Amino acid sequence: YLSILYNLNLGAQGEDVILFAGTMSGGQGVLAYKNVAEEVKDPKNWKDKTIAGQIGGTGEMVIKAVLNRDYGYVLDKDFKYKSFETDAETIAACSKGNTDVIIVSNNFVDSAVKQGYVYLFPLTDLEDDFVCCRQMANGTKFKNNREAYLAWLKTVIEAYKIYKMEEERTINILEKDSGQTKEWLHNFIYDLDKNQRRFYSPDPNYNGVKLYYDTMIKLGYIETKRELPEFFDISLYAQALKEVIKENPD
Repeated sequence: YLSILYNLNLGAQGEDVILFAGTMSGGQGVLAYKNVAEEVKDPKNWKDKTIAGQIGGTGEMVIKAVLNRDYGYVLDKDFKYKSFETDAETIAACSKGNTDVIIVSNNFVDSAVKQGYVYLFPLTDLEDDFVCCRQMANGTKFKNNREAYLAWLKTVIEAYKIYKMEEERTINILEKDSGQTKEWLHNFIYDLDKNQRRFYSPDPNYNGVKLYYDTMIKLGYIETKRELPEFFDISLYAQALKEVIKENPD
């Protein structure tokens, strides 16, 4: 999988790709510089503010979409957005107080707080249905080897059940495979407060992806005449889910 920005850009430009399943969503926090933290707890007060985040990241698209949709704010007229290559660069560049609000991934929230920012809320508070990485395949191979992708996706759905219902088993497996400690794995995967509501799911989430895609087009990130269904397949997930349920009636 790749970042959804690259997934969608490839599809929009006519590349032979198919998006067909989900990976993860959430996982980013919203923080404010200490001198404006109280004021900007409510995004309705973000007019005339400067916001920063990773360029092309999910946070950028969510913020720009939500401020326009829910508050009528227009980019570069009612608010400004600064883009940086990484979360670390975002924090370092903005830590002098020349930016009001920043969006960073869960791993960088503590670092931002140490550098003068006040934690406000997870980004999912603004848009619960926001997506991150999706599963993508070569379009031709996907069509010619559908049964192989179906078998793989059924396995992922079964693994998802273990992840959701058997935390200890999941952490033991990941501890062995990743080398990370059980505490770190619990915090990163299961503690929704510490991981900024990051969650994992094989569901392709067409509606969430469409919000992202429409925002990319509206903001001029891409120019395309391709509609999302032209390179987005939800039928494989539906088939996989039905077969897994039928094969596992309990």
